[in-house]
Formats: sequence, C-alpha cells, structure tokens
Amino acid sequence: MIALALLLAAQTAPVRVGDTVWVETTIPLPGRMIVRPQPWDLGDLGQVLGPPEVILGPDSARIRYPLAIWYPGRQEVTMPGPIVVAPEGSSDTLAARTYRIDVASVLPDDEPREAIAPKPSAEPVAQSARSPLAVVVLEALVGLAALAGWLLIRRGRRRRRATVAAPPEPIEPVDGWLERWAKAGELKAAVDGWAHQLEADAERPEVAAWLERAELAAFRPDAARQELEALLEGIPAASKAGEGA
Repeated sequence: MIALALLLAAQTAPVRVGDTVWVETTIPLPGRMIVRPQPWDLGDLGQVLGPPEVILGPDSARIRYPLAIWYPGRQEVTMPGPIVVAPEGSSDTLAARTYRIDVASVLPDDEPREAIAPKPSAEPVAQSARSPLAVVVLEALVGLAALAGWLLIRRGRRRRRATVAAPPEPIEPVDGWLERWAKAGELKAAVDGWAHQLEADAERPEVAAWLERAELAAFRPDAARQELEALLEGIPAASKAGEGA
C-alpha cells in the first residue's frame, strides 16, 4: 500500500491514455551487490516503452520503467521484482510491487461519447513528385562503378608486373592490441581481453584475484574509470609478459 500511495501522490499532472508515465521503486543495495531488473509485460493494458533505468546510489538503487496505458480509469500495474546478485554468485529475487495509476481519457470530459463526432478524414498525401535527383544519383553511381572498375584493372596490371612479392606484414601481439584499446579509452574492452588472456593461468592466486575483480567490474554498468585503470595497471606482471606469443 505504501507503493500505491507514493505513485498516486507523484501524479501532479493528469496522465491520459497513451502518455508516457514513469513507474519507479527504490531498493537497498549494499556495496558490491549487482541489481538486474526483470522484463515487464503489461499485456493488453499497456506497453513498456523501453528498457528500465537503474540509478545507483551509495547504498541503494532506483529502478524506473517508462509505460503507456491504453485504457482510462484507475489502473493497477505490478512491477516485477528485480534480481539482486551477490559477488560470490548467489542471487535473490525481490518481491513484486503493485501501483495504481489514474489515467484520463483523451475524449472531452463535458460531452457524452455518443455525441462526439469523429474527426474528418485527412487529405491524401501525394506520393509522386518530379525531381531530377534520381537521375543525378543514378549517373553518380554509374560513374563510381566505372571508376572502381578502372582502378581494379590498373591494380591488377601492377601486380602482374611485380617481380618480387612484398614480405608479409608482421602480426601484432595480442597485448599490443589491448594496450592500444586502453589508450583509446576502451577500458572495459581491454579488461575483458586481458581476462581472456589470463584464464589459462587462473590457478595462480594473484591471477585468480585479478580475474574476480575484473568480472565484478565487467558486470557493473557504472564501473568507475579509476577502477578499470587500476585493473589494467595491476595485471600480474609475469603473465602479461608471456601472453601474446
């Protein structure tokens, strides 16, 4: 009943059929715990307009769903309880919560429905228009195709005239890719790549501890940049030197 009262009090402006209304809940979330909202199906009553938002606080998480209701009146909706995952892998599904939403009709309130005349039909939309754009685009495509064919023929002739094959380009080690990803700001991708590289050496205690920290950071959507940078700086030195061979 507390959830019902909170949502009704939050409706400062009237919600009409088809309007977007946000339904939210706040749950306690201790440190290192992960929250996963569940899918929500309203059936014929309405529709969930997008994925839920998760806003993390110091010791709690706020979960918000955008909804649209198709029928007027006081409607009851039941938000599915989120799943809370502990660092060691255990999980718990929280209880669902029921909300009431007052939905107003889009029809005028001061006239009976049988007296409301339907709106006149809209004028047909013209589907044809004369424009030289299609001809210009076609000519440009033909020109590009001709240019591409000429370049391919010229390149083939140069290859036939070559007497010595060019040496193959050296293959860059995997750790070089990962370091370039980190410098480009793709920290999560770099951490995930190093995790795959170090899985074969997971029996070492320092490697196992690093992999556990990396897995927690990969699951959290709000992983701080400093946390990811610390992970990349703390890769076990011996394994890092041996990878990429």
